[in-house]
Amino acid sequence: MKQLRLVYFFSALIAACLLLHSCDNSNPTDNSAAEAAAQLGLGGDDLGQVSAKLNVMDAGAQIGVWTSDYPAAQKLAQEKELPLLLFFNGSDWSMASNTFIQNVLLNQEWLDFQPNLVLVYLDFPRHNPKFPAELKEQNNQLRIQYGIRDFPSMILCTNEGQLAGNLHANTQSLAHDIVRNVKLFRRRIPSEIDKLIAQIDDPAVRENYATFKATGEARQKLLDEVQGKMKEMDETMMRLGTQLEEDIANWIIAQRPPEEQAAYQTATQARKSAEDALTAFMQGNPSRTPENQQKFQELQAAIQRQQLIIDEIIAK
Repeated sequence: MKQLRLVYFFSALIAACLLLHSCDNSNPTDNSAAEAAAQLGLGGDDLGQVSAKLNVMDAGAQIGVWTSDYPAAQKLAQEKELPLLLFFNGSDWSMASNTFIQNVLLNQEWLDFQPNLVLVYLDFPRHNPKFPAELKEQNNQLRIQYGIRDFPSMILCTNEGQLAGNLHANTQSLAHDIVRNVKLFRRRIPSEIDKLIAQIDDPAVRENYATFKATGEARQKLLDEVQGKMKEMDETMMRLGTQLEEDIANWIIAQRPPEEQAAYQTATQARKSAEDALTAFMQGNPSRTPENQQKFQELQAAIQRQQLIIDEIIAK
């Protein structure tokens, strides 16, 4: 029984991978590149020139400079205790993205403000066959992680990548609006609050903040303890439940004629052999090739066939 649950887990895992793959290949709908080009005074093939003005770094990260290297940006944000600003762009097809860049990201008020941030540029071009596959995968993972559906999108995160706020980037946005919203959302980030409180001399404010933090930490500790105990109880119930199923099945089979008992034992052994083979196959971390997918399906089908025989015998 326990091994069968492992099979169902692997099956669900592969289904999830296929779902993620289908999400990765999805394209946001915005077919207005020609209108964008006309509005911005560009030819359709040159629409990406607007995004190029951001001068995005391909590797590494610097404060106040756009980079497509998310790991480097996150490392820098943690070292400098600064928030991350993520910009999701459709450089060569999205009219809204290019309008936002022109109105906000190339505006002097924003340019004067952005050195206070670690900036991450995440592009989703449709007409660039040379766009690196690893960059596409990184950007898609972040799009899925933060539930991004609209282009452009801009979000503020803590230096650990936790969402602090959606800045609601759109064609109506002004640089002043985005700067204001970033300032407001920064006040929700714990590391930024620490910096502000350090500048306040009022003992009452500091005491209130210390109590607030202590309460939060105590709450988290209690939550961790409860979750740990719940996990232990779940594991105990699963173990005892599995044993109970086996005990009941064994008792039922013991009441059956010898020929049914023999058929049950044969099917049980065959199922275990197939389960062991599937476990060994998955532990080898097989690549997603048609041959491996077929082998997985064959082993899973073999387990299901034997389980059906077992169920039929028990259900008589």
